[in-house]
Amino acid sequence: MNIEIAKELVKGPGAESGRVALAKEALVSIAEVKHILFPDGTPKSFKRSTAFASNLPGGSLPILPQRAWGKAEQDVFRLMSTALSARQLIQSGVAVRPDEATRLLKQFTPSLGSNPEAAFNGLTQLEDFYKEYLGNSDPETRFKNRMKSRFISPKEGSNSLLQNKIQKALNLGYSQEEINEYLKGQ
Repeated sequence: MNIEIAKELVKGPGAESGRVALAKEALVSIAEVKHILFPDGTPKSFKRSTAFASNLPGGSLPILPQRAWGKAEQDVFRLMSTALSARQLIQSGVAVRPDEATRLLKQFTPSLGSNPEAAFNGLTQLEDFYKEYLGNSDPETRFKNRMKSRFISPKEGSNSLLQNKIQKALNLGYSQEEINEYLKGQ
């Protein structure tokens, strides 16, 4: 029923709010990695040299001339580390250990020998993990499709969080009567 959705939206993600924020950040990170490694959004545009260089320890190989990582390579490494650390925390409830971080980076980060389609699919699989998590844990994401308009952000100068939450419920199509009924029970 509509009032149940309104109650959950007013309540927010609760104890999950930190993990929800990590999942949202991870989705942005993965999108950036995909844009760097697959510029046109398809496996055919795979930038193999960037993927390879992002996996090099210290940014160089002993057999090649010393070369610092480029910006794109550093971004891929940093963004993937962020996304994978968040995944581990969400799944296990504890921060990622160094050996787990290395394993996760090898599992999901594309490299020199990566098949472009497999690399693209691995990043998509990681995105799907976060989307599913948010769909189950974040009321805003869960009910996004039921909204008549997007959630509004708190207005500048507004000091009433409750007022903003009421506006969100109104945007979802709840009547003022339903919202008042809910608020009486608070």
